[in-house]
Amino acid sequence: MPAQKLTKGRLVQIIIMMVVLIAAFTYRTISHKESSEVDCQSSQPCEVKFQDKNVRFLYQDSTNTLAVTKSEDLTIKGSKSDGSALNVTATMNISKDEMPVTFVISDDSDNSVKVDILPR
Repeated sequence: MPAQKLTKGRLVQIIIMMVVLIAAFTYRTISHKESSEVDCQSSQPCEVKFQDKNVRFLYQDSTNTLAVTKSEDLTIKGSKSDGSALNVTATMNISKDEMPVTFVISDDSDNSVKVDILPR
């Protein structure tokens, strides 16, 4: 089958389609945000990288304590599974019955990430 001649109408159609595709990919690239939710298992240490800083959660089953290591300029707010607020300190007493526990890590620029600590 011989190739057909490229008409002005077909060329315009190809150019319009390319402009639409380039605009869609550009918009998606600009508006893309990294995942702002992380799920962690209480049986394993969990390290979350946020704004080039690490936040570490470590649950110790034997003592029912959750240790949180974070940078000073980050703010962490926590809540228990029943929705009640959790006072976030370096070490917190949390039983398995109070899990899952949700933390919201934020910085001064209102960027945030949600971390759920799930029971085994």
